[in-house]
Amino acid sequence: MQFKSIRPVLMAAVVVAGSGILAGGLALGPAHAAGNQSQVNPMSVTNCNSGNPCKTFSNSGIGAGVKGSNTNSSPFSSGVIGSSTKNGNGVSGFGVNGFGVNGVSSSSTGVSGSSSSAWGTFGYSTNGIGAEGQSVNNIGVEAFSSGPSEGLLAASGSGDAIVAISESSATAVAALGGTGDAIDATTFGGIGIYANNGNGNGGDIRGTYIGSMGRAPAGTGGFPLVATDLNGNDLMFVNGNGDLFYHGGLSNFSKTRDGKIAVGFGTTTTSPTVEDNGTARLVGGVATVQLDPTFANSIDMSKAYQVMLTPDGDTKGLYIASKSPTGFVVRETQAGNGTLNFDYHIYAPALGQAGKRMAEMTTTQAQAFMPHAQAFTRPVPKVNISVRPH
Repeated sequence: MQFKSIRPVLMAAVVVAGSGILAGGLALGPAHAAGNQSQVNPMSVTNCNSGNPCKTFSNSGIGAGVKGSNTNSSPFSSGVIGSSTKNGNGVSGFGVNGFGVNGVSSSSTGVSGSSSSAWGTFGYSTNGIGAEGQSVNNIGVEAFSSGPSEGLLAASGSGDAIVAISESSATAVAALGGTGDAIDATTFGGIGIYANNGNGNGGDIRGTYIGSMGRAPAGTGGFPLVATDLNGNDLMFVNGNGDLFYHGGLSNFSKTRDGKIAVGFGTTTTSPTVEDNGTARLVGGVATVQLDPTFANSIDMSKAYQVMLTPDGDTKGLYIASKSPTGFVVRETQAGNGTLNFDYHIYAPALGQAGKRMAEMTTTQAQAFMPHAQAFTRPVPKVNISVRPH
């Protein structure tokens, strides 16, 4: 994402600037202080070439400096229009302690801005909120782009770029991407996307193909997925090699024949193994068992595999006479020639994992091995979500 400069160029300190042309049908007049009832011809056009505004209205009371209204029912009518044919701003609003621009609507859009090559709506603040949109029953802020650029671009030097709060069960931020990314968040050392819900889900991500993706450099130096508690303690993580590590037990759910759910537990082994089992038949005291080809290709032959035998009938005993990369031979002890079935279970080292064993680490070694997630210390942003008066 390319970030444009967020510092505005204020070309005029009055709301209507640029060409100085007002919309047709516009009734314009300054707010009146006591004893000052001057009027301005609403159809007049003032042309000037100066670094100062062509017209200035000053009000020391609580009223507006400029008010524009349009009583036409057409959706294309406007109370105030500001236009700029070059690099200036169509409308500029500046407030020292209040709002630079404040737009309120009971059923439509409070503030609407459009531009063919720059920002449609731009808000800048040194200590306050650059742009704020609120709605009681609809969308607080809506941004749309039909081209390759961003629908909404927010940047902050030290604070939060975007803060969204919903009082109800509705979504605080809804981002929809047609063919591109719905949200593209870039940070240089901080958190790209931060979601906090005081009484529900922090994030709910849905996709028709992939719901959520986590990316990190290949190898053991990065972690595309990390789950922690609020204190920053690692609960589960995946490194760049795809290895999964977790604290606690591994449980799984299985269906029962009577329609219920059974909870099972995973086993812990001291070495990474690939296992297989089956049933074979001993005839005349001997049996040759072929390994499954896929199983044979997935085991590490640098170390011998192990075979456990369980006879399914009376016998003098069974033993492994020989092993090969493709199978093994079973014989009956004491030169026996019995005929019976037997079960077998094979334990083999996983390919590339021969020689690995369970290792014990000190607390310091374990902390160096695991990702270092920050503790959850950020409070929920405090924002006045009551509707602002006009």
